[in-house]
Amino acid sequence: MTRSQAFALALGGLMLSAIGLMLGIAFAVPALGLNVYGPNPVSFTVAVEAASVVIYLAGATMSWFAWGAIAKRGMLHGPAALLVMPVVVLVAALGFDVVRSYWINTVETLVSVVGRVLPAVIGARPWVPGRMSFRWR
Repeated sequence: MTRSQAFALALGGLMLSAIGLMLGIAFAVPALGLNVYGPNPVSFTVAVEAASVVIYLAGATMSWFAWGAIAKRGMLHGPAALLVMPVVVLVAALGFDVVRSYWINTVETLVSVVGRVLPAVIGARPWVPGRMSFRWR
């Protein structure tokens, strides 16, 4: 698998898992009674949640395979600042949610970020020696 194919697969997996997570969260909030318009019918909620699980698992599997190939072949090269940027954006988003007391958004942000990043981390397995070969400049 070439670098462009691996990154395209990783991006597609990330986007598909994000769609599955957003769909699941969007229909779980009314099921919990946290919607001002009232809950959706149970059969509709169960059907949409099942579809969102399938979509998420497809995207997570794509991301897992892609990041495994990227890490195994040592395709990651670049400055360390690129790895810090997503963490800064996450902290800023969570900080804004906490300051404004948007507690539901804080939980949604955490679930969404962990759900997107976890398959990539498991696929890359950075804790295995020699698995990730970053070249810092």
